[in-house]
Amino acid sequence: MEPYSLVGIVFALAIVLIDFYLLRKRRIGGRGFVLWLAIGVGMGIVFIAPTIVLPPIIRLLGAEYWLSGITTAAFMFFLAMTFYLYVMTFYFHSRISELHDMLMKLTMEFSVRKYAEEQEEPKKAD
Repeated sequence: MEPYSLVGIVFALAIVLIDFYLLRKRRIGGRGFVLWLAIGVGMGIVFIAPTIVLPPIIRLLGAEYWLSGITTAAFMFFLAMTFYLYVMTFYFHSRISELHDMLMKLTMEFSVRKYAEEQEEPKKAD
């Protein structure tokens, strides 16, 4: 086994273990758990058997050399992850905006109710 394979396997195991730890502590949702589990397992498979997994990918990408094929595949993976992060950022921004609007509405309703109660208290005292 090559030294880079050992480092890759350790890194993949670390991703999977951290993923399970975050799931156990309820700090990651189901979709995030599945995403990172798939990434960790996929990396583990690639580093355990690179001569079996990589040639079809390199042929699919049309690369002449292993290094250019691996670099292209890694670039495509990071591009997909960046797109995913942008989509999630947009989603969270819209969700935070929606929650902010709901909070402002709740605050106004609470203020109106409290004001109405304060107005009724002097009437009861009379």
